[in-house]
Amino acid sequence: MMEFNRELKAQRRQNPILKGRKIRVMLWKWIIRKGKKIGQPTHKAMMMYNGGQIGIDSHYFTIVNYCPGKYAIFDTITKGPGRDVSSDFNSTTNKIISKDKIVGPFTFKYSDTLRGKANECAFEDCVVDSCRSKWINPKTLKASDARSTKGSKCFLGIYF
Repeated sequence: MMEFNRELKAQRRQNPILKGRKIRVMLWKWIIRKGKKIGQPTHKAMMMYNGGQIGIDSHYFTIVNYCPGKYAIFDTITKGPGRDVSSDFNSTTNKIISKDKIVGPFTFKYSDTLRGKANECAFEDCVVDSCRSKWINPKTLKASDARSTKGSKCFLGIYF
């Protein structure tokens, strides 16, 4: 997150397209849990991106609103300018109206038991996605901003 924050600030100063633009970021954490319940055990949990495993049971990423109606997702697995997820947002309200582009390249697995086989599960069935921050101004980004929209400290371990 620190590196992302530094890079974003540098780009705003150097890139003529981004100079003076109102840029906002949203932090988001996904976690695989049986029945989408935080307290439920999940065995052999796996998160895959385009078929390759990227994490055990959780994944953090950042969504950036860098121009009116333009949204990109950044994380540790996508290189370059991020993935365009603009179609998943209402450009007037800045609210998520779909998760098709955001979730698209991801697949998820878990097992009900320790010795059981890990079976694929749908995002809607096994991914807890309630740990999402409000839109944050990167000029004033600080660790205390890393709270979910409901006020929980689900981003513990993230440092800016």
